[in-house]
Amino acid sequence: MKTFGLIMVSVLLFLGCQSDEIPVGAYSFSENKWDQKVKPSFELELSDTVSVFDFFITLRNTTDYKYSNLFIYVEEIPPFGPSYRTRHEIPIANPDGSWIGDKTGTIIENKYLVKRGKVPFIGKYKYIIEQAITDQEVTEVLDISFQVKKFGQ
Repeated sequence: MKTFGLIMVSVLLFLGCQSDEIPVGAYSFSENKWDQKVKPSFELELSDTVSVFDFFITLRNTTDYKYSNLFIYVEEIPPFGPSYRTRHEIPIANPDGSWIGDKTGTIIENKYLVKRGKVPFIGKYKYIIEQAITDQEVTEVLDISFQVKKFGQ
Protein backbone atom coordinates (compact mmCIF):
# COMPACT_ATOMS: atom_id res chain seq x y z
CA MET A 1 0.00 0.00 0.00
CA LYS A 2 2.87 2.33 0.80
CA THR A 3 4.37 1.69 -2.67
CA PHE A 4 1.03 2.37 -4.36
CA GLY A 5 0.74 5.73 -2.54
CA LEU A 6 4.26 6.68 -3.58
CA ILE A 7 3.51 5.82 -7.21
CA MET A 8 0.28 7.87 -7.16
CA VAL A 9 2.08 10.91 -5.70
CA SER A 10 4.78 10.59 -8.38
CA VAL A 11 2.18 10.38 -11.16
CA LEU A 12 0.28 13.41 -9.82
CA LEU A 13 3.49 15.44 -9.54
CA PHE A 14 4.45 14.48 -13.10
CA LEU A 15 1.04 15.43 -14.50
CA GLY A 16 0.92 18.66 -12.50
CA CYS A 17 4.33 19.79 -13.76
CA GLN A 18 3.71 19.13 -17.44
CA SER A 19 3.77 22.23 -19.61
CA ASP A 20 1.36 22.86 -22.43
CA GLU A 21 4.15 24.50 -24.43
CA ILE A 22 5.10 22.70 -27.62
CA PRO A 23 8.77 23.28 -28.41
CA VAL A 24 9.17 23.80 -32.13
CA GLY A 25 12.68 25.03 -32.83
CA ALA A 26 15.20 27.81 -33.29
CA TYR A 27 17.37 29.12 -36.10
CA SER A 28 20.70 30.93 -35.57
CA PHE A 29 21.83 33.40 -38.23
CA SER A 30 25.34 33.11 -39.63
CA GLU A 31 27.49 36.09 -38.62
CA ASN A 32 24.38 37.69 -37.04
CA LYS A 33 23.02 38.63 -40.48
CA TRP A 34 19.56 37.80 -41.80
CA ASP A 35 19.58 37.94 -45.59
CA GLN A 36 16.24 38.08 -47.43
CA LYS A 37 17.06 34.75 -49.09
CA VAL A 38 17.25 33.02 -45.68
CA LYS A 39 13.81 31.78 -44.64
CA PRO A 40 13.84 29.76 -41.40
CA SER A 41 11.10 27.14 -41.29
CA PHE A 42 9.58 25.24 -38.41
CA GLU A 43 7.33 22.16 -38.43
CA LEU A 44 5.10 20.77 -35.73
CA GLU A 45 2.47 18.10 -35.39
CA LEU A 46 -0.82 19.27 -33.86
CA SER A 47 -3.51 16.84 -32.78
CA ASP A 48 -5.84 19.16 -30.85
CA THR A 49 -8.45 21.07 -32.87
CA VAL A 50 -10.48 22.09 -29.81
CA SER A 51 -7.97 24.14 -27.77
CA VAL A 52 -6.90 27.69 -28.52
CA PHE A 53 -3.15 28.07 -29.10
CA ASP A 54 -0.73 30.98 -28.94
CA PHE A 55 1.94 30.99 -31.66
CA PHE A 56 5.02 32.98 -30.61
CA ILE A 57 8.23 34.11 -32.24
CA THR A 58 11.19 34.98 -30.05
CA LEU A 59 13.74 37.21 -31.72
CA ARG A 60 17.18 37.87 -30.22
CA ASN A 61 19.27 40.78 -31.47
CA THR A 62 22.24 42.75 -30.15
CA THR A 63 22.20 46.28 -28.78
CA ASP A 64 23.89 47.34 -32.04
CA TYR A 65 20.67 46.61 -33.98
CA LYS A 66 19.95 49.88 -35.82
CA TYR A 67 16.16 49.79 -36.21
CA SER A 68 13.28 50.19 -33.78
CA ASN A 69 11.35 47.28 -35.31
CA LEU A 70 11.57 44.35 -37.69
CA PHE A 71 8.99 43.50 -40.32
CA ILE A 72 8.53 39.82 -41.13
CA TYR A 73 6.27 37.57 -43.17
CA VAL A 74 4.97 34.37 -41.63
CA GLU A 75 3.63 31.73 -44.00
CA GLU A 76 1.50 28.98 -42.48
CA ILE A 77 1.21 25.77 -44.46
CA PRO A 78 -1.50 23.54 -42.95
CA PRO A 79 -1.76 19.78 -43.59
CA PHE A 80 -4.73 20.44 -45.93
CA GLY A 81 -5.95 23.43 -47.87
CA PRO A 82 -4.20 26.57 -49.00
CA SER A 83 -1.33 28.24 -47.19
CA TYR A 84 -1.51 31.86 -46.17
CA ARG A 85 1.04 34.57 -45.51
CA THR A 86 0.75 37.41 -42.99
CA ARG A 87 2.90 40.47 -42.40
CA HIS A 88 3.96 41.42 -38.87
CA GLU A 89 5.90 44.21 -37.22
CA ILE A 90 7.98 43.15 -34.23
CA PRO A 91 8.58 46.24 -32.07
CA ILE A 92 12.14 46.24 -30.71
CA ALA A 93 12.73 49.74 -29.31
CA ASN A 94 10.58 52.53 -27.95
CA PRO A 95 10.58 55.99 -29.59
CA ASP A 96 13.06 57.19 -26.95
CA GLY A 97 15.50 54.42 -27.98
CA SER A 98 14.99 52.20 -24.93
CA TRP A 99 14.68 48.47 -25.61
CA ILE A 100 11.27 46.82 -25.35
CA GLY A 101 12.40 43.23 -24.77
CA ASP A 102 14.42 41.63 -22.01
CA LYS A 103 18.02 42.83 -22.01
CA THR A 104 20.91 40.69 -20.79
CA GLY A 105 24.26 42.34 -21.43
CA THR A 106 24.29 43.21 -25.14
CA ILE A 107 21.46 40.83 -26.09
CA ILE A 108 17.81 41.87 -26.41
CA GLU A 109 15.10 39.18 -26.46
CA ASN A 110 11.66 40.02 -27.85
CA LYS A 111 8.74 37.61 -27.64
CA TYR A 112 6.02 38.37 -30.17
CA LEU A 113 2.55 36.82 -30.46
CA VAL A 114 2.04 35.91 -34.12
CA LYS A 115 -1.37 34.27 -33.84
CA ARG A 116 -3.94 33.10 -31.31
CA GLY A 117 -6.51 30.58 -32.39
CA LYS A 118 -7.57 27.02 -33.06
CA VAL A 119 -6.13 24.87 -35.81
CA PRO A 120 -8.65 23.47 -38.28
CA PHE A 121 -6.94 20.12 -38.95
CA ILE A 122 -4.98 17.44 -37.17
CA GLY A 123 -1.58 17.00 -38.76
CA LYS A 124 1.74 18.61 -39.61
CA TYR A 125 1.91 22.40 -39.86
CA LYS A 126 4.84 24.27 -41.35
CA TYR A 127 5.75 27.90 -40.65
CA ILE A 128 8.18 29.82 -42.84
CA ILE A 129 9.52 33.16 -41.61
CA GLU A 130 11.19 35.75 -43.80
CA GLN A 131 12.44 39.21 -43.01
CA ALA A 132 10.57 41.96 -44.85
CA ILE A 133 12.59 45.13 -44.52
CA THR A 134 13.70 47.09 -47.56
CA ASP A 135 17.40 46.26 -47.03
CA GLN A 136 18.65 43.01 -48.54
CA GLU A 137 20.21 42.10 -45.20
CA VAL A 138 19.49 42.99 -41.60
CA THR A 139 22.44 42.82 -39.21
CA GLU A 140 22.82 42.22 -35.48
CA VAL A 141 20.10 39.55 -35.43
CA LEU A 142 21.29 36.48 -33.50
CA ASP A 143 18.46 33.99 -33.80
CA ILE A 144 14.76 33.41 -34.06
CA SER A 145 12.69 30.70 -32.42
CA PHE A 146 9.11 29.50 -32.71
CA GLN A 147 6.97 28.33 -29.80
CA VAL A 148 3.38 27.18 -29.46
CA LYS A 149 1.44 26.86 -26.23
CA LYS A 150 -2.15 26.43 -25.19
CA PHE A 151 -3.80 29.78 -24.53
CA GLY A 152 -4.06 30.64 -20.85
CA GLN A 153 -1.39 28.18 -19.75
